[in-house]
Amino acid sequence: MRSRGRPSAAKRDERQVTIDGWGFAQGAAVRFQDTAAAGPVTVKSPTQIVATVPSRLPDPKTADVTVTVGVATSPTGPADECTYVG
Repeated sequence: MRSRGRPSAAKRDERQVTIDGWGFAQGAAVRFQDTAAAGPVTVKSPTQIVATVPSRLPDPKTADVTVTVGVATSPTGPADECTYVG
């Protein structure tokens, strides 16, 4: 499984972001750094999900976005980062 956050910037006021990748399935969980997505995660397809950015994210303002399906969690790196403002 691999995820790539999009857009690369999100406001802290619970804005939705689309995450592209592969291997997504119902029951997927999204985390922004160590904070779970706010509300449910919507699996649009095996290659795209939508998650809501939590209203309170820890510093730094650039967070790794990870997706977990079952016991598999996407790897972290520059391609999965989301920068939030506000």
